[in-house]
Amino acid sequence: MTPFTLLLSAISSIGAIGLALTLLRERPETNPNTDVLGERLQRFDKRFVDELAEAELAAPIAQRVLRPALEKLGRRLSRDSAASSRTHKALAAAGFPGGLTVGAFNAFVIITVISGAGVGYGLGLLLSGGDHQVLVLSVIVGLLVGFMGPRLWLSRKGKRRTQEIQWALPSICDLLTVSVEAGLGIDSATQRVCERYHNALGQELEMALRSIQLGVPRSEAFTAVGVRCGVDDVAAFIRAINQSQDMGTELGRVLRIFAEELRRRRRERAEQRGQQAALKMLFPMIGCIFPTLFVVLLGPAILSLTSH
Repeated sequence: MTPFTLLLSAISSIGAIGLALTLLRERPETNPNTDVLGERLQRFDKRFVDELAEAELAAPIAQRVLRPALEKLGRRLSRDSAASSRTHKALAAAGFPGGLTVGAFNAFVIITVISGAGVGYGLGLLLSGGDHQVLVLSVIVGLLVGFMGPRLWLSRKGKRRTQEIQWALPSICDLLTVSVEAGLGIDSATQRVCERYHNALGQELEMALRSIQLGVPRSEAFTAVGVRCGVDDVAAFIRAINQSQDMGTELGRVLRIFAEELRRRRRERAEQRGQQAALKMLFPMIGCIFPTLFVVLLGPAILSLTSH
């Protein structure tokens, strides 16, 4: 027997032994009633829960602990549905700054009221000099500032956002008109607008597109934009789009007519503000400029009369 034959026989023997061991290896018993898909889903759910827990632990402590506690406190202390509805509308008009909810905002107001009272009490101790009336007055002023400050801030932010939306609406309407007339659908044209404009109205339209992708009807998604913005022109713009979609009319023509109407309204608002400027300037002139003119013009005459 040659060495080559011996090597070939050894390799064949090792292969046969390995194949026999593989075939004779004990296999786990399979139960026909075992839900393989359910087991895989459980493993996936466990991995997803672990990743979610790691993401929550990686978040700042203010977001994990303080914010939920404030929201819970605010929900417990604000049981008035009408007040909560007004607060929600104000937050929606302001674009939910910082992701604030109604409960978190109410809790924030409570914190500012307590802080304002504390600051007022401290200033009262420094300035009162033992006078209790001054101390009480400073505490009351601190309470009012703490209560009205967040609401004034929210109202101011909502007015700025409303003005931003009003000024951006004609340009967005023009781009939407050009995109629709170029052959794009309303969803694709809205996506083009969101890519071009990153202002408040563009963000609202992007939220509408996400809602449509999640299965919300297009008319409801666009109507929600008008409700959240709280601007009459936006509401009319959304109604024009929905009516054009429902009635099957040419959307590009409707949008072009509406864009011209928006520009006419904006020009009228600018003219109205220009007419109000003279009236608004009257009070500063009476309080600041006229006394100075009186002193400059009549001062020498008064000095000459008093010298004689």
